[in-house]
Amino acid sequence: MSLQGWLFLTRFGEMQMLLPAALAAILILFQKQATRPLALGWLISLAMATLVTTASKVAFIGWGIGVPEIDFTGVSGHTMLATAVYPLLFSLLASQLAPQYQKVAVAVGFLLALLVGQSRLAIDVHSVSEVLAGVLLGGAVSLSMLVKNALPRGTAGLASWYMVVVFCGFFMASLLNTPQVNPHSWVIQLSLKLSGSATPNTREKVKKSQLSPP
Repeated sequence: MSLQGWLFLTRFGEMQMLLPAALAAILILFQKQATRPLALGWLISLAMATLVTTASKVAFIGWGIGVPEIDFTGVSGHTMLATAVYPLLFSLLASQLAPQYQKVAVAVGFLLALLVGQSRLAIDVHSVSEVLAGVLLGGAVSLSMLVKNALPRGTAGLASWYMVVVFCGFFMASLLNTPQVNPHSWVIQLSLKLSGSATPNTREKVKKSQLSPP
């Protein structure tokens, strides 16, 4: 795939697209008593995963805390969000189908998330360890919810396919019209404010310091 192709694919992991989609799906699940535990669990686990991801980045950018042996400077946020959202979202949108098709929807969700992770490697913004951490953290969110809370058919009144159309339209509009947001710049500002450092730690800066003679 060309670089432009990977750059387009990586947008499927953007926060401004996935968080609103996840919140909308959670609101749909809250409509029925049977799926409220799933909605609440998803909301809490997604918030915790986002907090862990942000904390890992702040720790490195502000204080240089990472694992240089495996080139780890923080969890890949794009990968984590994609893995925590797409499997559950696709399962919800396929809730009118037979169980085996819901399982296919979950698998497609994980596949898309893995492609987002691969795109982060292809455009050279994350290391393998950081993408893997994103997959494990986001996957823990999705799998814990899917194992503990089976999504019944007809969930939350999705009797019409209009909801699928609405979500697809939202994603396409976001990809085509929404400007890219760089949450990493927000994390840098937060890291500097908390640590009191004048400049952020970067992967290149840490590598240079390791190569410099004592």
